[in-house]
Amino acid sequence: MKKALFLLFMVSPLFFTDCTNQKSNPVEGFWDLQYYEWTSPDTTVTFTRTELDRQVKVFGKEYFTFIIQSVKNDSLDMVVTDGGGGTYVLKGDTLVETIQLFPEKGALGYSMTYIIETSGDSLIQKGPINEDLPEGWKEWSGTEIYTRLE
Repeated sequence: MKKALFLLFMVSPLFFTDCTNQKSNPVEGFWDLQYYEWTSPDTTVTFTRTELDRQVKVFGKEYFTFIIQSVKNDSLDMVVTDGGGGTYVLKGDTLVETIQLFPEKGALGYSMTYIIETSGDSLIQKGPINEDLPEGWKEWSGTEIYTRLE
């Protein structure tokens, strides 16, 4: 009996260690874009979330996708949806998204490198910080601020 209890005592931490010490992926889940600002040398584009102007981004284990809805020309009759996605790799605070689905053909296959900050239910994504970008995206960089959706 003592041997059985000793064995149980020695083995039980293995079961709990796997569950409690496993480092979780801080970006995995559903995110609601609150604000972004993208700039180039001569242009600045901003976005602020409203009921009809929204973007939701989802990170799975290795794939991401995003869906955008926006009102065009301040007309409630015309809501435009768009989106994209692909694979991603997260190492520390560096996020690399490789675009596999996107309406702009020239962006397909490109990897975009970002620096991220996560704190509680907030995600800030800054970049891209790499120089190898598709034509039309060169010299653009931005900051996106998300909150986690339940």
